[in-house]
Amino acid sequence: TYWLNWPNELEVIWKWGAFLRFHWIKLPGIACLAASLSYVEVLQSSVVTPLVVVLLLGMPSLIMMVCGQHGSPRFTAVINNFWYYLMFWAFLIYPGISVIAVEGFNCEWIGGKRLLLKDLSQPCPLDAKASPAFAWSVLATALFPVGLPLFMLFVLRRNRVHVIAQNKIDNATLRQMMLLYKHMLGNSLSAKIAAFVGVGVKGSSDAVVLERAEMMFNQAGHGASSIDFDMFISFLRNIGI
Repeated sequence: TYWLNWPNELEVIWKWGAFLRFHWIKLPGIACLAASLSYVEVLQSSVVTPLVVVLLLGMPSLIMMVCGQHGSPRFTAVINNFWYYLMFWAFLIYPGISVIAVEGFNCEWIGGKRLLLKDLSQPCPLDAKASPAFAWSVLATALFPVGLPLFMLFVLRRNRVHVIAQNKIDNATLRQMMLLYKHMLGNSLSAKIAAFVGVGVKGSSDAVVLERAEMMFNQAGHGASSIDFDMFISFLRNIGI
C-alpha cells in the first residue's frame, strides 16, 4: 500500500470541482433556447453533441489518412493532438453528462403514477421500456457513465501506462534497496553494485536497470524466488565485486 500526499492546490480544485458541472445546455443563450425542451430532447442532444465534437476533432486525422500521409511526422503530431483534446473533452463533459444520463432512472410516485422527477410530464422510463426516454437513457448510460471510464482504461492499457508505472515503482524500490546495501556494505562495494546494474549511469533506462537487477538476483539465487544476505555476498565475491 502506498500513501500519496496530494498537493494542497490539487485538493482545493477537487473540492470545488465536486460542486461544479459543465454542460453546454446551461450556457447563456443556449439555456434560453433549451428552456422549452423536454428531458428526452435534452438527453438526445447530450448524446449526439459529444459524438459530433469527437468527429470534428478526428477530421484532420481522417483527412490526412485519406490523402496518404499516414506515415508522415505531421500525421503523428496530428494524432497526438487528437488524443490530447479528446481526453480533455472527455474529462470536461463526463460529470455533467453522466448526471443527465442517470436522471432518466430517477422516478417518484406522484398522484398514483410513477413519474420522471427531471420532467414530471414524462412517465418513468423504467415503466415504459418501449419509450424513447428509456432507450436514450440506456444509450447515454452505456456511452458515458460506463463507457467513458472503460474507454480511458483501454487507452491507458493500450499505451502500457500500467507497465510504465510498475517499472517506476520497481526502479524506486531497487534504488531504496541500493541505499540499504550502501549502509550495510560500505560506499565502495555499493558503488560497484550500482554501476553493475546501471543505477545512475547515463543512458540506462528503468527497463534496463530492472533487467540487469533481475539477472543479477537470478544468478545469485540460482533461480530461487528469494535470496538471503550471505548468498548475495557469495555471488558478489564470485563475480569479482
